[in-house]
Amino acid sequence: MRKFPQFEFSHVGIFVFDIDKMTRFYQELLGLLETDRGVVHGNTPVVFMSRSARDHHQVVLAGGRTAEPGAKLINQISLRVDSLGDLRSIFQTASERTDVSNLRAVTHGNAYSVYFSDPEGNQLEFFTDAPWYVEQPIIDPLDLSKSDEEILSETYESFKDKPGFKKFSEWQEQLQERIDASEDKQ
Repeated sequence: MRKFPQFEFSHVGIFVFDIDKMTRFYQELLGLLETDRGVVHGNTPVVFMSRSARDHHQVVLAGGRTAEPGAKLINQISLRVDSLGDLRSIFQTASERTDVSNLRAVTHGNAYSVYFSDPEGNQLEFFTDAPWYVEQPIIDPLDLSKSDEEILSETYESFKDKPGFKKFSEWQEQLQERIDASEDKQ
């Protein structure tokens, strides 16, 4: 019998019509701070937001919503696992199922992820953090057949010269300062 890795809920991604309006809404309602902004898949704007220095993002807003207002439309459900080994286990389990689609492993530079869709098309992400912060969005292929050491080394070499690259702990401290400063203004 397969042993399942422990995981915890991490963040939610939501498709939106008006990304700037929705960014303001979540900033004003929940006090979320924008941690990064960019474009994925050539034309989809994304905004990453957090109120926790542990998490690069707790909410991701993605443009390009096509469903009518009132439709329930979640971009993804994201779950944190403890290690690359756990990520490999999830990937293996998902790859053995016939009711899983769109299975892929990627690196974001600041995290390693396995994405797939459930039988009704809901996207799940399982991820583990990398030791670095890299400005987002980044979606590069990840070869989980490599050792942890190879993956970490390749990640460092690939992203060390990117804008904003730093230790994740340093980025967390800076975000905590921003969070504290925003609370002082209230």
